[in-house]
Amino acid sequence: MKRALQIVSLVTLVTVVAAMVAQVLTITQGITYDSNGQPVNPSTLTLVVTILGVAGMLSLPLTAVDGVLGIIGAGLEQRYAWLIAVVVAGLLALVGFFVMIWILLSVESPIAFQAPFVIVPLVTLAYTLAPAPRRAVTSPAA
Repeated sequence: MKRALQIVSLVTLVTVVAAMVAQVLTITQGITYDSNGQPVNPSTLTLVVTILGVAGMLSLPLTAVDGVLGIIGAGLEQRYAWLIAVVVAGLLALVGFFVMIWILLSVESPIAFQAPFVIVPLVTLAYTLAPAPRRAVTSPAA
């Protein structure tokens, strides 16, 4: 379970970073799209940015899968501090997501709206890398 969570966390981080890079390149290079979603001035750069943007859209469902796997994994191992950390990370990501939508509806920003999602895979990745707690062995009373 931890290995699957680790892989999903890493893939999610890559897709979130792809979304961030795509947004920064779109703003800094002045890439615009027409009403059909096609680039106004097609070039190799616009193709790369579009592919990165599509990869970034995968971060939305991957973050949800990552969070659910983190909750299941921490719950099964009865590591309640990590369970709380994953739930709080998910809540912070959700609040940050709505804040980013509000910001992007009011102004053009180089920050991708998926940026708050980076907290969930970081927390679940830290959970997978943390050593398992040592259980105290108690001897039966004599």
